[in-house]
Amino acid sequence: MPVIRIVVLSARIPDPQRGVAKFHRVLRRGGRTAVSVSTVPERSYNTRINLAVARYLPSLAKAAARVFALGNEMKLKSLFEDAHFRDVEITLQARVFTLPSFDTYFEPIERGAGSAGQAFTSLPAAARRAVREELRRELGDTGGPIELKVEYSFASGRR
Repeated sequence: MPVIRIVVLSARIPDPQRGVAKFHRVLRRGGRTAVSVSTVPERSYNTRINLAVARYLPSLAKAAARVFALGNEMKLKSLFEDAHFRDVEITLQARVFTLPSFDTYFEPIERGAGSAGQAFTSLPAAARRAVREELRRELGDTGGPIELKVEYSFASGRR
C-alpha cells in the first residue's frame, strides 16, 4: 500500500480543508497520507519565535497564528473525515530537546536562519532585544542547559 507523507505547514495553506481534500483526490485508492501539525506555541521548537516577533511585526501575526490552527485533535480529525478519508488516526508525539544554553538555541535565529530568523533580523534593535528576552524568560534560562518541549500531532488516513 503506497504511503505519501506530507508535512503540513498550516501558515502556508490558506484553506486546510481544501488542501486535505486535494490530498484525497490525488491519492491512489488504498493509499495513505499523513500530515504533521504544530499543536501549541509553548511546545514548538522555532515557531514560538514567530509569535513573539509578530507582536512587533503585525503583518506576521495572522500567519503565525495559523501555524497552530490545526493543533486541536478533533479539528484535525474532522478535516480528514470531511475529505472522505477512512481509518483516520491522530497521534501525538512529544520530544524534549536539551541544549547546552539559550545562546546555542537562539544564535541561529540572530544570524537570520529560517523564516523565524529572517523575521527576527528585520526588527529594529530594541524589538530584537525584547523578543530575545521574552524567549529567554519563556524557556526558563538560568545560564545553563535549557529544555525545549516539542509536540506535534500526526494525522493519517486511507483513501
